[in-house]
Amino acid sequence: MPTNSNLKDERRKEEVFFMNSNIKNSLFVSVLQGKSSKKYQGYLFFSTILIAVILIIISAIKFDVPYFMLRESVSSLGIKSENPNGYLFFRIAFISSGLVFIPYFIYIYRIFHPTAYHTSRSALIISIISCICVIGVGIFPEDNPIPHYTNAIIAFIGFTTVFSCYLYIFVKKIIQKDSWPKIWQIVILYLVFYGALIGFLFVFFLFYLYYYHRIIFINFSLPLWEWILVIANFYWIIVSFLIIPNQKNK
Repeated sequence: MPTNSNLKDERRKEEVFFMNSNIKNSLFVSVLQGKSSKKYQGYLFFSTILIAVILIIISAIKFDVPYFMLRESVSSLGIKSENPNGYLFFRIAFISSGLVFIPYFIYIYRIFHPTAYHTSRSALIISIISCICVIGVGIFPEDNPIPHYTNAIIAFIGFTTVFSCYLYIFVKKIIQKDSWPKIWQIVILYLVFYGALIGFLFVFFLFYLYYYHRIIFINFSLPLWEWILVIANFYWIIVSFLIIPNQKNK
C-alpha cells in the first residue's frame, strides 16, 4: 500500500509532466503564430528548409534518367510518370515549405508593422496566399497543368510583390535611422533576388520568341533559370530572417 510520501511524489511528477507539456504546447502555438523569439522561430524555419532541400535532392537522385537542370524543369521532379520513385519527395518538400513559410511571414509582419502598418499588412495577406499556392504546386503536379501553373504563377507574382513591399519598409527604416538594417545588407539581399528575377524574365521572353515565332537569338536554358529563381526566393527568405534582430530588440 503506497504511503503518503509516495503519493505526494507521484503527484509532483504528474504536475511537472503536465507543466512541461503545457509549456511545450504553448511554445509550439506561439511559433505557429509568429509570436515566439527568433531562436525558436529559427528552429522550425531552418529545420524545415533543410529537410525540404534534402527531399528535393533525393527526388533528383531518384529521377528516372540522370537529372540535369539545363534540361529538366523544377516541377518535372513532381511528375509521377517521369519520376516514379522520387515524385513524393518533391511534393512533400514544397508542401512543407509552404506550410512553414506562413508562420515565418506572420513573424516578420509582427516586426515590421510598427514601421509601415498598411504595407506590412498587405504583404502579410499576399504572402499567405503565395504560401498556399506553393502548397498547391506540391499538391498538383505539372502534368495537371491548369491548377499547377495557376498556383505557380500566383506564387511567383505574390512573392515578388511581397519582397518589393519589404524593400520599401527596409528603406523607410534606413531613412528613419533605425539601428537595422544596414544598407549593405539590403544591397546583398535584393541584388541577388532582382538579378535572378530579371534574368528569368529575359530568358522567358527569349523562350516566348522561340516557342511562338521560332526566333532564336542565343542559346538559353529556361529550366536552369527556373531553378535560379526558386533558389533566389529561398535566398531572400533565409537572408531576411538572418537580418532581423532578436525578439528583445524589436
